[in-house]
Amino acid sequence: MRTKKEWEILEAEEPLRYWAEVINSRGHAGMHSRRTSDEKKFIERSVVDEWHEVAVKSSKKLKGKISEGEDPPDFFLMADAGDVLSIELVEFVNQELLAEVVKLRRQGINITSHSPGFFEKAQWTEATFNQKLESLVSAKNKKYQKNSKRVDILLIYTDETWLSEHQVSEWIKKSIIRPTDSIYSVDFLMSYVPGREPAYPLLHIC
Repeated sequence: MRTKKEWEILEAEEPLRYWAEVINSRGHAGMHSRRTSDEKKFIERSVVDEWHEVAVKSSKKLKGKISEGEDPPDFFLMADAGDVLSIELVEFVNQELLAEVVKLRRQGINITSHSPGFFEKAQWTEATFNQKLESLVSAKNKKYQKNSKRVDILLIYTDETWLSEHQVSEWIKKSIIRPTDSIYSVDFLMSYVPGREPAYPLLHIC
């Protein structure tokens, strides 16, 4: 693994190579890899812009401008119709697998979720997917309730390597997630699919 100074030099001298190495550094669900809080903000801005580009095609009410929020929410959508919608982002990723892969990679062991023994752990079933999804939404809901916050759109985004649009579209039919007083709606945005139009699959959960 590179030192902090080596990362800084690479970013300054070869920015494209820098981002390629950042993406590859996690070894799993790499498109949303980041090293710093500023990079997280950059990624989340890209994600919400991708969501907006797709979402506005199915609902003209969402046409408008995205602006940064106060965390929470991460962003506001200033709709042309006059509404102001709050948007909070959260990444859907297999945290246990990711932690295991990152730990080994930091030890110099070149492991990814494609590697034997890890490929199996990276697979999803309907039960594990919905359990993770419901846990994620429940945790956010409790956080907002505690702080007396309300989010209009909880945007869950993912680059899970072995998760397909077809699987998710079928599995969410059995999801028990419903709107609450703290979370009005939940969307699920997946990573870029070559040749697909729109390129980013967007699934509405509730």
